[in-house]
Amino acid sequence: MTRKLKDFVFSIILILLGSYVITEGMNIYHKAAQKPYKVTQFTVSPGFLPVLLGIALTFTSIILLISSFKGEKFGEALANRKAEFITWTKTAFNADLLNMTIGCLLMFLYTFFLMQLLPFWAASIIFLIAIFVFLRIGPVWKSVLLAVLVVALIVLLFKYGFGAALPE
Repeated sequence: MTRKLKDFVFSIILILLGSYVITEGMNIYHKAAQKPYKVTQFTVSPGFLPVLLGIALTFTSIILLISSFKGEKFGEALANRKAEFITWTKTAFNADLLNMTIGCLLMFLYTFFLMQLLPFWAASIIFLIAIFVFLRIGPVWKSVLLAVLVVALIVLLFKYGFGAALPE
């Protein structure tokens, strides 16, 4: 993947991310303007900083996007990026990339779904079992036993040993 292709792809992703941050910041502002908070001045609302950061991210991403076309006409630059991307996709998808993607997906599911639906200990045990089985650490029964022991040790150490609050 050439640098221009990387800049092009990541600038598009970051523009989308910046737009999302701006939208969510405005949603925070609108929620804060309602009862019981009644924060109607935008510059003091909790949505101000996300909107500001989203604008900065979008602006700098647009600059990166424009710089990825430097020295080329717009039409031929798009054609070049498309050809480079097609070539990259044919060579890039291998077992390592697939394993990394599945691992990231498991972490995403743990963070944004399991932790929201289950208590910390249950979500963590399920996540560790999934990771251990996916990585083929050993037999499934060893993965289950190890996951339960690790989570129990973490809960005992942090919750009762250090008195730290763990997610509920």
